[in-house]
Amino acid sequence: IRHKPDPESVFVGLTYIRMLQLSLRHGYINNIDYTGGIKIERVSSRSLILSEFLLGVSNVFFSCLGISILFLVIFESSLVGVIIFCILGLINYFFWYSVGSLFSPIGIRIPDTNTVVTYFGLMMFFGSPALYDLSATTGLHRELNLINPFSYCVEPARHFLLGSEDYLLLYPELGAIFFVLMI
Repeated sequence: IRHKPDPESVFVGLTYIRMLQLSLRHGYINNIDYTGGIKIERVSSRSLILSEFLLGVSNVFFSCLGISILFLVIFESSLVGVIIFCILGLINYFFWYSVGSLFSPIGIRIPDTNTVVTYFGLMMFFGSPALYDLSATTGLHRELNLINPFSYCVEPARHFLLGSEDYLLLYPELGAIFFVLMI
């Protein structure tokens, strides 16, 4: 990795990787009890799903708030760039929440696998372009990051906040597939 010290890029990557770890773990250990905890009455599924969605939105909002203020005040980024940063943060959060939810039956049946999810998040920190731009990678490392869903959120965010052109390295078709899978 040819690392270029760029604190703005690192802030974007660290914010998004933290959201990845938080949402993946939340989705994985998610065991929504659709009875609402009361065995006599049933709470509507729609209200429980809406509460999960609002929890995700609030997690993203508070994760992005400090960095957004930093980018607006210190780095003098555009308001549009900061808004797109937050929207891409939502997409990042809900994609990894969906991945975690997909495997949540394993987490419910075998609680010891929660540690594996934590280590996967740590592996994503070191393997994904969180501390560095995608252009700093070469060879197999770049090829793996070109199919890494995390890259499809962090590189466009860097483009809108910092003017980075690394998002042009990504495959638009694969990004569309990831977006459809998240939905």
